[in-house]
Formats: sequence, structure tokens, C-alpha cells
Amino acid sequence: MTWMRFLPSFVATAAIAVGSAGCRMDNPAFVDSAGGTASGTSGSTSGETTSTSTSGTSQGSASATGTSTTGTFCGDGVRQPNEACDGTDLGGVTCQGQGFSGGEVTCREDCTLDFGGCTGSGCGDEVVDPGEQCDGTNLGDASCDDVGHAQGTPACTMSCTLDYGGCYTCGDEMIEGPEVCDGTKVQGATCNDFAGDGYHGDGPATCSADCMQIVPDGCPQCGNMIVEGDEACDGPIADAACDNFGSYDAGSVSCTAECTIDTSDCSKCGNGIVEGDEDCE
Repeated sequence: MTWMRFLPSFVATAAIAVGSAGCRMDNPAFVDSAGGTASGTSGSTSGETTSTSTSGTSQGSASATGTSTTGTFCGDGVRQPNEACDGTDLGGVTCQGQGFSGGEVTCREDCTLDFGGCTGSGCGDEVVDPGEQCDGTNLGDASCDDVGHAQGTPACTMSCTLDYGGCYTCGDEMIEGPEVCDGTKVQGATCNDFAGDGYHGDGPATCSADCMQIVPDGCPQCGNMIVEGDEACDGPIADAACDNFGSYDAGSVSCTAECTIDTSDCSKCGNGIVEGDEDCE
């Protein structure tokens, strides 16, 4: 029979087909995935996205982990090269490192540094910063009234703190701040301390109305033509005859520069003493 001659050829062909199918099922290189292969001719199974855009502040391609690879992702808590900071990641920047004396640096939502929380940013710049009481001549609202004094002006120290040492109240009998004296408190000064100006006497000197100097007001002053205090005379003597000032019978008295009586010109003939304008005795 003719068909029997072709039977071996048909059986061989079927066997090859079955064998081939068996190899494809057992070979992991062939996987039915929309007609593709594991090598990725129509899709990748490596888990990486190569062109997906990020949805954060910045854009760019991102890896499968969500970390930006070609741009920054502000808000992920990781400071990228072109971010000044991100969340609590400040890159080691501190207030002290930027010239401030204290406080804390924070990160803004746009990943830029915020130094608003730093204190003592520049003592000496005439700006009262947080943590400073004053700065240079800028005292804010500070005055001597703050410490109960009527006069004076507070000062600002080199560390930008207020110094009320210059405050005082003239008239309270207390020498304070820049006061030299106050009321009767004249640091032991007497009228004799002003002898160079003609004043004399052991009485106390006077404190000026502004408490800034001790003055000889009220002290006797020789040369003012007024006999005062312990002065014996002051200027010309009205009746200068020597017999008015002792047992003399000639000459006249005068007033010294210290307002004392000068009898060196007086004499009495017969007393055995050559005096006044006598040539002999």
C-alpha cells in the first residue's frame, strides 16, 4: 500500500515537533510574555524604571527606589548636591558656624537654609537681634527709669547687654553713676581746697545743682571786698591807724592777700624795739 511508505516519515516529523515543544517548556529562556522573551525585547523585568518622571518639587528620571538620579527631590529628607538642606539634614551647618552666638538653623520647604532662629547675629551692628538687649547706640526702649533713676542714660556693653551704671538721681544724698557729689555729700571737700581762687575756711564746699562738680559756693573768698567767715579784713581798711590795732603811736595797718591784718608798718617809739619806719630806738 502506498500510504504505508510515508508512515515512518510522518512519525519522525511528529516526534521532532513534540520534542521541540518539550524543550521550549523546560527552557527558562523562553517565556510566553506577550510574545516577548526574558531578555526584554518588548518589556523589562529587571524592576527598574528608566524614564519615569518624579512627582516631587524637582523633576528628572528616578530609579525604582524613588531616589532622584538626574535632579533633586526636595522633601525626601536627604540633602542632594544642589540642595542646601532637606528636612533635618542641614549638611552640618550651625548658627555658631555662621558667626551667630546661639540658636538653631532650620530648613525651609524649598530646601534652603533659614537662619531666622539664630541669635546674637552681630553684636556691634547697631541692630538689636533676638537675644540682645541693645546694640551699640541702639538701646531700644531702655532708659534709666527702668531702674528707678531720674537722670543718666544706660550704656550698651560689648556683649550687647544693658549697663545701668550711668544712671543716677541727683538730690538723693547718694553719689551714684557719674555724680561727683550729691547734696551734702561732697567727699570731704572744704573751702580751703579752693585756696588757689582765694577761698578759705574749714567749712564744707558745696555740691553743684547737677551733682557733677564740687564748688566753693558759700565759702569766704579773700579779695571780694567782703569780710566774711574768719576774715579779719578784705581789701582796704577804712580806719587803718595802727593805734586802732594795738599800743602803737605811728603807722598804718593793711590787709594781706589772706585777709589778715598786717601791722608791719606800725611802731611805738620808746618801747626799745625798732619797728615800722623807725631808724633807731
